[in-house]
Amino acid sequence: MVENLNSDNTLRPLRILVVDDSRSDLILMGRILCNFNCEYDFSKSGVESLEKLESDEFNLMLTDCQMPLMDGHTAVNRIRESGRCRKSGN
Repeated sequence: MVENLNSDNTLRPLRILVVDDSRSDLILMGRILCNFNCEYDFSKSGVESLEKLESDEFNLMLTDCQMPLMDGHTAVNRIRESGRCRKSGN
């Protein structure tokens, strides 16, 4: 989990991982996210997203559901099983 406060108690930008096998969808998400105060990275598959989560931390993951190798549902379930996911809300 990424801590959201800087040392001077200002908010850090959200870190978002976007997972999609469609290059055009990744480009679209990049154009949308660049309008917000956030940092983002891309993965092309569920497998790649799990690898990125091993070496980096994100506040949010936006994922496609249908992808080759590993779909979004399987990737999210593996993240939950690993204990790296913190649920928010009720």
